[in-house]
Amino acid sequence: MSNKRTEAFSRLFALGKLIRSQVDASGSLPMAQLETLRFIIEHQSPTMHAVAEYHRITAPSATTHVQELVRLKYVKRISDTKDRRQVRLAITPLGARTYTKAIAERKQVIEALFTHLTDQDLDTFNRILDTIIAKH
Repeated sequence: MSNKRTEAFSRLFALGKLIRSQVDASGSLPMAQLETLRFIIEHQSPTMHAVAEYHRITAPSATTHVQELVRLKYVKRISDTKDRRQVRLAITPLGARTYTKAIAERKQVIEALFTHLTDQDLDTFNRILDTIIAKH
């Protein structure tokens, strides 16, 4: 890896760590739980298997992960009307409010980190991120 790529990797890693530490300090929902809530919202009653595939974890691990969201009353389990063996997941009103609040908190953290950047800096940053995302 070239020096410039190594520097970019190090900075990207440091930025991720900084964002996580700021989000953790805000007392917000853990990222894995937030991502699961987002997935459930976007996929409208997905199965546990779909959640496991999304997170790239085993079904038992997904069950443990989702069980915490059920315990917190953010998610509810629903029996599939066509296949009683299937369990589907749905967001609760409390889960939807919690998700919305956590997203707002994360946006505030990011905005606070970027306050020192000029509009031109942000344009460049966004262009670089768009290029990386588009290539993968």
